[in-house]
Amino acid sequence: MLFRSVEVSLGVLTLRLSNCKFAVKSGGHAAFAGASNIDNGITIDLVELNQVTLSADKKQTSVGPGNVWYDVYTKLDPLGLSVIGGRVSAIGVGGLTLGGGVSFFSNRYGWACDNVNKYQVVFADGSIHEVTPSSLPDLYFALRGGGNNFGIVTRFDLVTFPQGKLWGGAQAFLYSPESAAGLNEAFYWLAINGHEDPYAQVILAYAYVQSANMYVISSDLQYGKPVENPPMLQNFTAVQGTVVSDTLRIISQSELTVELNNSNPGGFR
Repeated sequence: MLFRSVEVSLGVLTLRLSNCKFAVKSGGHAAFAGASNIDNGITIDLVELNQVTLSADKKQTSVGPGNVWYDVYTKLDPLGLSVIGGRVSAIGVGGLTLGGGVSFFSNRYGWACDNVNKYQVVFADGSIHEVTPSSLPDLYFALRGGGNNFGIVTRFDLVTFPQGKLWGGAQAFLYSPESAAGLNEAFYWLAINGHEDPYAQVILAYAYVQSANMYVISSDLQYGKPVENPPMLQNFTAVQGTVVSDTLRIISQSELTVELNNSNPGGFR
């Protein structure tokens, strides 16, 4: 979608000529009001840059920064494919990838920034460049965690790999010293031994549920194969305590990201 990149280029040039401050918005997933925005300026919203295009050999997916990860996963799930992206459906492609980006599969493939073959970038002078490790190595390195400080990325060419359904979901424990100790020990054990089975990952979160006036510990488990209660994660599922909810099951990646999004909706994180 080069013509959309040209629109971004013309917008940057116009803003430069008018000396107008501006911000750039991808998915807008930040937890505080006013993020990805600006006072007394203009926000460049990349929402129309929403292409998701799979290469003929199915080894690369070109993704526009106007997508959220749910858009990408719902295109790739039916094909048995995936890319390294966000774990929550409403996270924007741009912010996560330029900020580093942990995924369900990072133990095997690294972070999102490790899995970008090429960036299409609009520079401050309005020029459009294809940034690779060979074409502009310093900029390519800087974009791996550098945010939008070096230009506006208008396309990400992402490494694509086979991935079917996985096992995942969350167990929410009522907080107690015993459940906390058990989950903390399981978390520590996985950190030390995770290299033995890189398909296993966890998100452990302590939270206060205001509506119920109680504290809970959410053990969000993910295993990259459709295997129920895999041995590598049984330290978590064997913890003694009061389980107030349990959603662990065989599930698609897109469905799992929706579940995680519903547990921390925008405006309440």
